[in-house]
Amino acid sequence: MAPEAVPVGFRRAESGLILPEPLSRAREVWTKSEWQLLERTTKLLASRGVLVYLRCARKACQAAPLQRLRRVDGGITLQCEHLDREFQGHL
Repeated sequence: MAPEAVPVGFRRAESGLILPEPLSRAREVWTKSEWQLLERTTKLLASRGVLVYLRCARKACQAAPLQRLRRVDGGITLQCEHLDREFQGHL
């Protein structure tokens, strides 16, 4: 395998090791109140005709918007290149 090739389902950690994707990602957990605030703000702006574009402030991640993913447990994760932002207790 070439040094730059990374198999599907794996990613290169900041340490340089190639790890399974779920193990190599940093994770933040946001509270229910943070989730509610974000949802209320987004809905208010949408009702006023303003689109919201969320992206990571880290330079390496700025090219793409955050992806909103539904987890197996029904929760929601906002994902960028280096970090998973998981919302707890929003159900």
